[in-house]
Amino acid sequence: MDCTSQLSGDDLSTIALRNADRVLRCGTADLKGLSFFDAQLPVLSMNKDFRVEKHLKALSGFKSHFPKKEVAEAYGLPLVKTKAKPTDAEEELLASKQRGQALLMVGSKRLRANFEIPDYKFEYMGKAGGR
Repeated sequence: MDCTSQLSGDDLSTIALRNADRVLRCGTADLKGLSFFDAQLPVLSMNKDFRVEKHLKALSGFKSHFPKKEVAEAYGLPLVKTKAKPTDAEEELLASKQRGQALLMVGSKRLRANFEIPDYKFEYMGKAGGR
């Protein structure tokens, strides 16, 4: 289930987070994403029913010039060093910048993910030009 990031007043998202077997929290490595994560984590952590420690975390839009160590520490992610280069298909996916498409690293494996986001959710994000 796709939950809203603003939990106050959204009973459906609150119930879904409380009852979910798995929660995938998607974030971005830019300052806006890091600030939002930093502000939301204490709110979610206050309710033990949300089991924040079991949430899976994923980053999107990570650029090579972002500070890897600092971003990994901010999100509580291990810094994974890999020498494996992306395949041609993975490079093509990343270069296409298609909305809803992602390449996830899970341990040493890379998986292609498709996020289906309804159009009305994009209206919540505004038109300031962010990705």
